Amino acid sequence: NLDLKPEEIKSYELAFDYRPSYDITLNMNFFYYDWSDIIQFIPDSSGSTRTAQNAGEQNGKGLEFEAKWTITDSLKFSGNFAWQDSYDELAAADAAKFAAAKRASELVETGMKVGLGTGSTAAWLVRALAARQHEEGLRFQAVPTSTQTAALAGALGIPLTTLDAAGWLDLTIDGADEVDAQFSLIKGGGGALLQEKIVAKASDRMVVIVDSEKQVAQLGKFALPVEVIGFGKSASQTLIKAVLEDLGFANPGVKFRPGQAGLFVTDEGNHILDIELQTISNPAALAQALNQVPGVVENGLFIDICSALVIGHSDGRVSYTDVATGTEEAGQIDLNQAARLAKMGR
Repeated sequence: NLDLKPEEIKSYELAFDYRPSYDITLNMNFFYYDWSDIIQFIPDSSGSTRTAQNAGEQNGKGLEFEAKWTITDSLKFSGNFAWQDSYDELAAADAAKFAAAKRASELVETGMKVGLGTGSTAAWLVRALAARQHEEGLRFQAVPTSTQTAALAGALGIPLTTLDAAGWLDLTIDGADEVDAQFSLIKGGGGALLQEKIVAKASDRMVVIVDSEKQVAQLGKFALPVEVIGFGKSASQTLIKAVLEDLGFANPGVKFRPGQAGLFVTDEGNHILDIELQTISNPAALAQALNQVPGVVENGLFIDICSALVIGHSDGRVSYTDVATGTEEAGQIDLNQAARLAKMGR
């Protein structure tokens, strides 16, 4: 039984007694990000080099495997094994999110106070930081932006504190549902926009991590979340519709977000209205108008908050753009670590 870890081992050699009068069957199980398969090789006694290939898929993840072996003499059998990752569309999105999060995790230094965002990309960040803490001895304090992030970070041993206790943060890293060319964002798809905005504004820098699909020419295709208090929520909904129509939005969709039982409830005990607009030509004006509606706590437009943007691609390419200077750095992230990190906290 061999425990072959793709992120650690690139080749392996086997040697054992070989009897020319018998065929040998080599059964190997590979477990890779909840993926498993049995690959069977039957070498003959001719001494020739033979190759077998196998590809499998489970839970949206795949693995391409190739094995080559050569019988070197009548008593020994040796083999070299190599593999590469194979991603379908869902896995490609995960790879891009991992690449962005891994690059951003490198910005965290020992002694920092860091805001941790909420969502699928932020979850990759939390795992990457936990790995650095374990493997490199990174020491920092984290302020989570939701109970979901707090649970994952706490389970992975990241020291947590509150924003009130931290006072001010060196850095916040968070994802986004959309980002335009002016680095304005729509956030709140995970329902944590209020805490996310408070934490981001209480930081020296906010670094936004997204996959390339989140870049848009104009905000608005993703429904804009608006957080409202429970009291008079239907009146707030009516007032928001009127404001939108005054701003020139025809027949805007303003719907309460459903939850598991009734309406969705935020960590602060509020509800979320998702506004379907398709295009937002003036995000600043819309944000200001929405926040003047009685009952509105906050909206999901993040304007002039993003300090840097990290974009990940499914092949591991990443770009880091500094908003103040406009400089862009390109890089490459090794995706092999993603499978191991994906299992952390589960």
